[in-house]
Amino acid sequence: MSVALSAVLAPACVPGELTLASADASLSSDGALDVFRDAAPDTTAADSKPPRDGSADSTSVPADTSPPVDAPPPTDVLSPVDAQLPMDAPPPIDSPPPCVSPASCPLGQACNTVTGVCGPSCTGALVCNGGCCDGTMCQPGTANNACGSSGACAVCAGSQHCAGGACVQCQTAGDCPLNEACNNGSCTTSCSGASPCNGGCCLGGTCQQGIDDNICGSSGGACADCTTTCAPGPLCVGGSCGCVGSNVCSIGNNCGNRTVCAGGQCI
Repeated sequence: MSVALSAVLAPACVPGELTLASADASLSSDGALDVFRDAAPDTTAADSKPPRDGSADSTSVPADTSPPVDAPPPTDVLSPVDAQLPMDAPPPIDSPPPCVSPASCPLGQACNTVTGVCGPSCTGALVCNGGCCDGTMCQPGTANNACGSSGACAVCAGSQHCAGGACVQCQTAGDCPLNEACNNGSCTTSCSGASPCNGGCCLGGTCQQGIDDNICGSSGGACADCTTTCAPGPLCVGGSCGCVGSNVCSIGNNCGNRTVCAGGQCI
């Protein structure tokens, strides 16, 4: 048997104690008091307890996240100076000092002493460092129409050509006409061991045709007298001593017992 207590216990509300104003209570058959609440249970006390799983409560004080006092500074922070220029910026290039003479400039350039600047222009009678000036620009000085090693360029005329920065007729005997030799850049008939002839041979300091038996030669060097040497024959054949026919080897009796001509020589 149970007894309704809602009417009896309603006035007896005390703060902090169980309030039965909105609840139905009854005694169970064993005499215990059963209370049935209409309102939602008070969870204030339960909410104030820390979670059982150990997680932090949203109302708790946040943890201190500042770095330790002795933490090293970041290494990827650029200083104000580093931030102004790119890391791979090339160093500044110093300007060259002003020129004061042609020697102050590179080869093939002239010095403008007014501006102190070197350049390929030689206008205004500027002097080039090496080569020559054709009136407006510095030139190497090796061409026939612009030849020179200093000052103004020259134009080589006629049979002359530019050699060593000068207009000359020749540098070697091959630059001269036949039977002439090159002497100090000029072609003449004078010859020597240092200045051989272009063809023929040299005899007594003069170039010869070199086709005579006693004045024989074709290389430009000293002439040979085939009649006295018979080396290897007594005749001048094509600019060289030799023989043609067996009977020539006995001419002058300079070939001794070599009386037979074979292969262009007396044997």
